[in-house]
Amino acid sequence: MKVDKKDRKLLHALDENSRLTYTQLGRIAGISQETARYRVEQLFKKGVIQQALTIVDPGKLHAVFYKVLLRFHNADTAKREEIVKRLISNPLLVWLAELDGSYDLGLVIKVEHVTELDAFMEGLYQQYHLFISKHDLSINLKGEYLLRDYLVHTSRKPQREISYSAEKGGVTLDALDLSILRALCRYPRIPVAALAKECDVAPDTIRNRMVRLLQNRVITKYTIVLNHDALNQLHCKILVYASDYDPTHISDFLHYCQSLSRVVYIIKALGKWNFELDIESESFDQFRDVMMDLTKRFSHVIRDYDTLIVRKIHKYNLYP
Repeated sequence: MKVDKKDRKLLHALDENSRLTYTQLGRIAGISQETARYRVEQLFKKGVIQQALTIVDPGKLHAVFYKVLLRFHNADTAKREEIVKRLISNPLLVWLAELDGSYDLGLVIKVEHVTELDAFMEGLYQQYHLFISKHDLSINLKGEYLLRDYLVHTSRKPQREISYSAEKGGVTLDALDLSILRALCRYPRIPVAALAKECDVAPDTIRNRMVRLLQNRVITKYTIVLNHDALNQLHCKILVYASDYDPTHISDFLHYCQSLSRVVYIIKALGKWNFELDIESESFDQFRDVMMDLTKRFSHVIRDYDTLIVRKIHKYNLYP
């Protein structure tokens, strides 16, 4: 599908808030409500937008995101598909992606207790130990989703707040809150009326609860997941190994990364690596230019890095 300037404006607007109405989207793109509806439907239908996404702070749910990266051994296509299919159905799994590079599969698991992670890994190895040569673990301490300003060729806007953290917060959620949250994660653009019908409550109740979920930062953002093949671009995940832990130097490094329009996601990790950078680039040459610039500017911070190509995202639901 050819994506023109108006489509990019729509993508940019949905990236900032995927719950915008067609009237709001039309106003932003300078088109009518019906044209906005048609274009957005086509962006989903043609696979430019893989899905809408609700960002949830796991700490507010008394949970933590663990990243697991797997390297396969002697696993043919059929076996890999079997493993992926098995993992997708696991309710602990919130993100699953095929990778190229040092690892073949990446997953994020949301758990309240480390014993859940232990049981998950034990079950995985019991069934597939013959096909996994290694794995590495990290904790997502903080995650920051950055607006894709490159879509409309503008410089990065002032930095937003952290999208989520591992710090556990004191938010009390009842059964209705959790039902609303689960529905919004399953279908972020669900209309209030449909959600009210699903939960069997009044629309005003749904609106008030949704506002409260945002105010309490249980939900921190509504955004989209792009299909980079459809846009003829690359999605690279960089694992950064730090050599300098000076707070000022780290802060300078992160602020500079935040200013780069092609850096769309930053994770502070606790594990073998210290940070993850998701970079969406038009070409490998453009990606290489970004990394050469970073390593030159921050040679005192970056000891080494690994490059992973995110080939396909099979699951992305932060509260399944």
